[in-house]
Amino acid sequence: MDCDGGTCAEIAFTSDDGFGFANWGGEKYPDDSFGVNEMVALYGPEQVCEEYKDDYCVMNPGATQRMTELNTMLQSGRCEGMVVLAGRLKLGLNSISDIRPDAPVVADLEPEDPYLLDLISYWWGTQFGENVMKSAATFRKLPPSELALEMAAGIQAKAGYSLGLYSNGRGHAVLPVAVRKEESGLYSVDVYDGNAIGEVRTLTIDPSTETWTYKFGATNADVETSMWTGTTGSLDLTPMSSREDQALCETCSDANGVQRGSAPVRVSAIPKGSSTLSLTLETDGGGKVEIGANGATTDIEGAIVQESRDGDALGTTVLLPAGTDGIRLSAATEGDAANGALITLVRPGNSPIQVDLQPGGSEARPGDTVIKVDAATDGASISAGEGTTVNTSIATDAQAINVSVAENQQLEVVRTAGADAASQGVRVVVKEGEEVVVARTIEATT
Repeated sequence: MDCDGGTCAEIAFTSDDGFGFANWGGEKYPDDSFGVNEMVALYGPEQVCEEYKDDYCVMNPGATQRMTELNTMLQSGRCEGMVVLAGRLKLGLNSISDIRPDAPVVADLEPEDPYLLDLISYWWGTQFGENVMKSAATFRKLPPSELALEMAAGIQAKAGYSLGLYSNGRGHAVLPVAVRKEESGLYSVDVYDGNAIGEVRTLTIDPSTETWTYKFGATNADVETSMWTGTTGSLDLTPMSSREDQALCETCSDANGVQRGSAPVRVSAIPKGSSTLSLTLETDGGGKVEIGANGATTDIEGAIVQESRDGDALGTTVLLPAGTDGIRLSAATEGDAANGALITLVRPGNSPIQVDLQPGGSEARPGDTVIKVDAATDGASISAGEGTTVNTSIATDAQAINVSVAENQQLEVVRTAGADAASQGVRVVVKEGEEVVVARTIEATT
């Protein structure tokens, strides 16, 4: 759309339409973690539950891995869930009476309400779906001035856009509610920010330099605000329509215990606490993904790199094209010896591998932990970095194998075939030199 000046588009968004509590990190309210109910709502019982009866779900091992991953990411904030739910309530896609019948406006809803917290967590979790990530990646290619016009068009069309902001290794999400073109030629984008109660804030876009500024940048309300800035590639939009389809839980099994086999290769890397994660992923084809304190980059054609919209030390999810085989991933953390990082690797038709890097007590950067996937054998190996213990979970259809790998040790994962291509078992061996420290086997399903 064109906007020659003045108000391009707006929603009559008032203090009543935003929540009466602010975005938070960590666990602040009862039952504010990402739980079984949210897993079933987001992915469906057929993907998540080993057993499901009378609304009671016993999660399968892969779903448990996924829930651990989401809860680790959730510690930085819920801004995405708050702004998406506020937008849906404003557009009438959700009803406030379904949440609390006696609440006249959104600002009267209380964070101690378990159902409200479930909804915030659910809509927060949709940002990691493949459709959402693809949509956001497409919009990130546009310069900020084009995004301003797209936001205006979206407001008019009631597209329910959320706006992702990324600056110096931090991410945040807000809800665009008005777009104006000032006499100076700048675009002013009014936004609902879940960090603020009872006010609308403004992001500024300069078409002459294709840059943006937001002086209220913060990952949650407990973090001091600062000036965030960026250019093309550091803003994205997510339409509500991309969130409507049920998400694929790549780590999960379906109702018959068959791993989902059609998804891209998926890697997530999440620093914990105030740790900084350095990670390099290389493929046999020569492509590379690099993740560091200032964000993530890739030269792999067709890959999608999505930084979390909630966090100071960004969690990152990478989708590699289907058919990506051999992979070498090296990672280490520094800055907070007590926390480390969580890394999850999911390959179609193979057992998901989740590693929790636990550095020792030193503030010095430990050695790199290396994860290798062998394209020829379909096996994998993990070598713990110096000064690091790697707590590892390998999920199969039947159960998970959980082992710890200390420095100077190596874990080998060998896939064992079952009665057909869909079933599989796994053998896990931990060695120190040539000595076998741990050996465990889960037989293939029949």
